[in-house]
Amino acid sequence: MTPIQTVSERISRETFLALMWALSYPGRWQTLPVSEGALEVVAAALMDSEVSFHAGDAATVQIAAATGARLRSIDAADFVLFDGLQPDRVREIAAMRVGDLEYPDGGATLIMLCEAEEPSATLRLSGPGINDVIELQMNGVPHEFWDTRASMIRFPLGIDVFLIRRGQVLGLPRTTKVEVCM
Repeated sequence: MTPIQTVSERISRETFLALMWALSYPGRWQTLPVSEGALEVVAAALMDSEVSFHAGDAATVQIAAATGARLRSIDAADFVLFDGLQPDRVREIAAMRVGDLEYPDGGATLIMLCEAEEPSATLRLSGPGINDVIELQMNGVPHEFWDTRASMIRFPLGIDVFLIRRGQVLGLPRTTKVEVCM
């Protein structure tokens, strides 16, 4: 007899699969099972009482805290969540953990909404999981973010990124090279 999945279990499973495929195939938007509340379902799929988080605002703190994760400073958090990122807050990202040579998996994961229409940039992605090069239009992420991310990555050290927009998620593992084309 096959067990029946609840709606909550189905959403969690589909979210986790979307996140897995997003990191496996960087630069390809994956569909989440919800469009409203996407940040909540992503946080719920990745976080639990054994991890820590930092969030950019009070509403995002509530979303992350609902998973049972512990609130920490940005330099000590396993996950960092932003409901959008303003250019003046990009320098905070540089404080995120990137791991060390003994434990490169200690690098933090950034989860960020990028729903805004501006600013816009064309990104050229290359690296593992990408055949040749992928070009895509990215809205809602400040140009300064891409330079900060690049300065933090010294493989195998770095951060992994999930960008969320309109019920979709895009993964950028630390192995993905991002070139901003103006």
